Amino acid sequence: MTDRDSRVVLIGAGGHGRVCADVFRAAGWVVEGFIDAQLPAGSPVGSDWKVLGGHELLDDPNWTKVRAFFVSVGNNDTRARLADELRARGLRLASAVHPFSWISPSVTIGSNVVVMPGAVVNYGSRLADDVVINTGATVDHDCPLAQGVQVGPGAHISGTVPIGARSFIGTGASTVQSISIGRDVIVGAGAAVIESLPDGVTAVGVPARIIERRSGGG
Repeated sequence: MTDRDSRVVLIGAGGHGRVCADVFRAAGWVVEGFIDAQLPAGSPVGSDWKVLGGHELLDDPNWTKVRAFFVSVGNNDTRARLADELRARGLRLASAVHPFSWISPSVTIGSNVVVMPGAVVNYGSRLADDVVINTGATVDHDCPLAQGVQVGPGAHISGTVPIGARSFIGTGASTVQSISIGRDVIVGAGAAVIESLPDGVTAVGVPARIIERRSGGG
């Protein structure tokens, strides 16, 4: 990386943000600090970083043009929305893959994507913009993950399972192969998904069963 290419500022200074900053640092980026609308400039973020200021920093083109940005917000809807706002401004959004993960060379990765340590993403899968693959999660072959999907720590997605935009797969959950998961789906921690799930539902248990259908869902 050049000096310009290696500088990143994260947006969102919560626990998810600190973990993402660690991934960027491990991947060779210089993490300059955080933007956070809820914390005053100078607030410590862990023991390693500080809040640089609020979203007004993004209005300075001389400042933004020499940095990349990453939206480090855990909520899928908010992360995708904020990232789209930055794209509309023409800002550069970075992605980071931890060096202790395995990503097949055939995998395509969008912008504003983070892959945590111990994760595995196998042949032919696609990680769209704003996807999060958490610690120790696995995504097997030929799985297209749409914008804003998050796969929780230790979750396992079997082969050829498309996952719709903004869906969340909870910690330790798993799927069988060749099913589909719709948009805005929540799969609870430890659930075992053995049948396809429509849009906008929450499913929990072993085997997973639908317990909620939200407005606009399937």
